Amino acid sequence: MSLKGKVQDFKILRGEGEQAELEDFSIELDEGMVVLDCVHRIQHEQQPDMAVRWNCKAGKCGSCSAEINGRPRLMCMTRMSDVVAETPAGKPIEIRPMKAFPHVKDLVTDVSWNYEVAQKIKPINGPEEMNWEFNQMEADRVQQFRECIECFLCVNTCHVLRDHALFDDFAGPRNLVRLAQYEMHPLDTEDRVPEIKNSESSIVILHDAVQKYAQQGFKLRMMLSSNSKKESLTDIMTLCNVFGEP
Repeated sequence: MSLKGKVQDFKILRGEGEQAELEDFSIELDEGMVVLDCVHRIQHEQQPDMAVRWNCKAGKCGSCSAEINGRPRLMCMTRMSDVVAETPAGKPIEIRPMKAFPHVKDLVTDVSWNYEVAQKIKPINGPEEMNWEFNQMEADRVQQFRECIECFLCVNTCHVLRDHALFDDFAGPRNLVRLAQYEMHPLDTEDRVPEIKNSESSIVILHDAVQKYAQQGFKLRMMLSSNSKKESLTDIMTLCNVFGEP
């Protein structure tokens, strides 16, 4: 069914902190729109001061993460045809910022915690001589992890952070992927696993949220289990998903 000319209702969170509340908007749709197009139209025609973070509009920068009808998604990659189809007739489409992070304004959240944790992870420690050589299969496997666009949807979905706010005890799914990236480097000799463990419960989780929401389609379990640094990576995988589904 064509969406061209259809008037669609939205509820979008507006405001800052505890003063933020859902506000009603209506726009006329065009064929082929994504959710970000709708937010831009509302911003352009009705609310020029609406705060929304975006950049590439191509699913590569990870900037436009939000919760659409309660599901964490990239607004630029979420087609309105799909959202309209899943929304009950007569109900508005609801757009909120990511819940797990501090709210800044409207649809913008502060995700700086992720970068602060990343800075604490030791970089690759390889041979002093820079003529590093390893086979192409090992290079390809490490490259997979570098394709993460850092949209932080997996972090937002991880209930260890989203519901329990254990930001001081848990590195989060994105940074565990970063850890695995370094640990899987064939010439790396650093041991980073003890640094990100909870000292009391020794919980390290590579959460299912990464599998569900990663925009690049990672196959983490397969790649982790095939790495040569088996002891540390097995440590990660043994405790994987200890909390179950979010």
